[in-house]
Amino acid sequence: MLIYLVDDRGIEGEYADFLYAHAQSLIAFELEVFTHWTALCQAIEQRKPDVILADMRFDMIPREELYGDIEGLANTERFCGNLARAEAQVRGMQGLLICRALREIKCHIPIILFASIEPAIEQQITRTLAPLKVIKGLILADVRKALREIEMFKP
Repeated sequence: MLIYLVDDRGIEGEYADFLYAHAQSLIAFELEVFTHWTALCQAIEQRKPDVILADMRFDMIPREELYGDIEGLANTERFCGNLARAEAQVRGMQGLLICRALREIKCHIPIILFASIEPAIEQQITRTLAPLKVIKGLILADVRKALREIEMFKP
């Protein structure tokens, strides 16, 4: 199984560490790690993965590598020109923005999003961004189950 992991901490991040630490307990996989949207898209054009794993929050990468129009968001009534607040918002939901962007470009690769989201919001995004599974943390049983489900339905 080819897994693309999108995490601003890269190969040194907790998600990659977790996958490698539990490799014996998971379906055999090949892992490629990306720190931002542009690199992920370039890789998908070259070789489609079986699944994309994405962190929700991106604190470590430069603003210009984040996905989304931060300046446009800052200039909305909600943020009143406050670029720092708009950037914090984008950083806090970068993984979800990446999931939405993938669906907008008609990329239907299954996604596992590591995020703590309220149940009502989780239900809405899993329905609108399917195939998408939300996992609330690095729980081996949940990751194993999600990867097995993806493997079972792989063409």
